[in-house]
Order: sequence, then structure tokens, then C-alpha cells
Amino acid sequence: MQKTDITGQSDLSDKIQLALCDDNVTTMKNLEHFIKSYFDEQHTEYVIHQFLTPSDVFKYMNKAKIHILFMDLEFGKEEEDGMLWTKKIIDSFPGTLVLILTAYENRYKEGYRAKAFRFMTKPLILQEFRENLDDCLDELGRTHMLQIKQNHVVVSLAVKDIVYIEAFIGGSSIHTHSGKIYYSENSLLYFEQQLAKDSFFRIHKSYLIHLTHVTDIFTGKHEVMLSKSIRLPVSRRKWTDFQSSYIRFDVSQNREG
Repeated sequence: MQKTDITGQSDLSDKIQLALCDDNVTTMKNLEHFIKSYFDEQHTEYVIHQFLTPSDVFKYMNKAKIHILFMDLEFGKEEEDGMLWTKKIIDSFPGTLVLILTAYENRYKEGYRAKAFRFMTKPLILQEFRENLDDCLDELGRTHMLQIKQNHVVVSLAVKDIVYIEAFIGGSSIHTHSGKIYYSENSLLYFEQQLAKDSFFRIHKSYLIHLTHVTDIFTGKHEVMLSKSIRLPVSRRKWTDFQSSYIRFDVSQNREG
């Protein structure tokens, strides 16, 4: 059984996707209340998906992305053991951050072996919950999601969708592979510090590019071609460092592939 609760008005891809998996109605209500309070305070858009069994979560994740999953361990059926499904979910969808919900500390060791992101005590403790969500958002910001404030609302962008970021007076514009352009009051330096240095490179005082979207390099003109036929200049003083960074990135991607 699944229930989806959508808040905010932008596309689903702009929101943090959270899943709650617990067969206890009280726990689900408390989690939902804590989540709404936390994200509403930050003016961050999110979606809550609720499930009664881990197998239902897994079926859903074969079709759609979940960023943060709150997983109970006890469901009354051996085949629905939360820890077994946690390991299966993390192995199949390594980008998902799983927070284990349990009243039994003796199962923590199992969680470490399953590579759960965090553990949460039942009954829920508000301060612990908020600290764990802070950690989740920090991790997502480094790996999967970039949060920007646009028109006083925090929007979450998929890092892999960013093609390049351009500086302008008073802020930056973020150009995405999906064609959307987002505007932020943050400087290009801010994004340079936030995003992974092994996959982003500042080619010019006005441009920070995502190396995964590089399609061609023009040595004679000191230019780079990005996906969607976007052509940008590379500063002469950064040309050598850019070439080295791109070669390292390309080699690492080939190894992973």
C-alpha cells in the first residue's frame, strides 16, 4: 500500500523525494509531522511517499527515485524484514540514503553491515531526527542534489542535470540538461565550493562547467563544447589545468563504466 503526499507547485524533479516505510500508524504520523515541520521551516519543496512493507518500497524504486528512506525493521513477516530489504535497496540503488528506525540497539551492527546511512531511535526523538536530516541534506548536496533559493523558495536540483553555471551581477544562472534555467543570489564561487571538484571545473571567471557534459574540446580556440551544442570560452591561464582535470575525470568515468 502506498500513499503519496505532494507539497509545492514545481515539477517533481525539483523536490526532495522521501519514503516512509513502517506498519505503525503512529510512527508514520509522527514522521510525517516532523518532516513537514523541518522542510517547511526551510521553505524546501519535498514529496512524501508512504509504504507499509519494504517490498512495496523496492517495487516503487524500480520506477522512481527516492533520495531519503526511513525504514522500520519489524513487519511481522520474515520475508519483510526491514534489514534484509535495506541491504537489497542500498545494493540496487546506492544513491538512496536509508535511515533505520528501531527500538533494538542489538540490530545496529546489522545496519552497519547493510551500510545504512543513520539510525533513529523509536519512539522518535525530535532533536535526533532533525540532526539526521541535516546530515542527509549535507550528503545529498555533495553527491546528488544542489539546493538553491529562487524567489524565496528553496529548490533542489539534480547535480547530474547541471550543464554549467554562469555568473552575472548579483548572482548566478544555472543551466540544466532538461532545458530549465534557475537563478540564484549565490555567487559562482559559492557553487564552486559546494560542488565536487572532481566533476566540476571553473573554466573562466564567468563559467563553472560540469565535466560530464563535455562533448568536445577546441585546443586552437581555447573553447569547450557542452551537450546541447553549447560552446563556452576557456581562460588561457586555466587551459592546461582544465585539460588535466578533464583527462582525470574521463579516465575515472571509464574505470567506473
